[in-house]
Amino acid sequence: MSNLHRVCFYGSSETIWNIQGFAEFRKEGEGKVATRSSDVFVFCGYSAKLSCEVNKYNNVMYFGLYLRLCQGPRDSLLKWPFTIPYTLILVHPTDEKKNVEFSVTDFDTALQSKFNNFHRPTTAENMGYGKRKLCKVEDLEVRDFVFKDSLCAGVKVRPES
Repeated sequence: MSNLHRVCFYGSSETIWNIQGFAEFRKEGEGKVATRSSDVFVFCGYSAKLSCEVNKYNNVMYFGLYLRLCQGPRDSLLKWPFTIPYTLILVHPTDEKKNVEFSVTDFDTALQSKFNNFHRPTTAENMGYGKRKLCKVEDLEVRDFVFKDSLCAGVKVRPES
């Protein structure tokens, strides 16, 4: 059973990922960087994954969220590098106003990096691009983002301004 859900409304597209086993994930992050990745999904025609990490910086645990481009069957038909503005979302289970979002609209820095985050993948998947310190893990728990030992995160196309 997939842990990805596609949500489509007129004029928008969003993929939500249910990250299960959060208590264990958090515990792993105490000693080293703990990571999780979603299944591959199609985002604006590109094959992609969401990945997240729990990591400690200066004795504070943070939750990071990234979009990773993956090799896909349609890569030869797509425009490269990928430059579609998107928003990463930490989804609150009961109050949409509490969602934490990080938008990627400027690709210049990423396109100049050695990691080739947005270029056509030459391996199974590229390094992710997102926000390393999207929020403190403690805030996730105190603000009730964790529900039944799971957490929801997603990505959506950022509407053009």
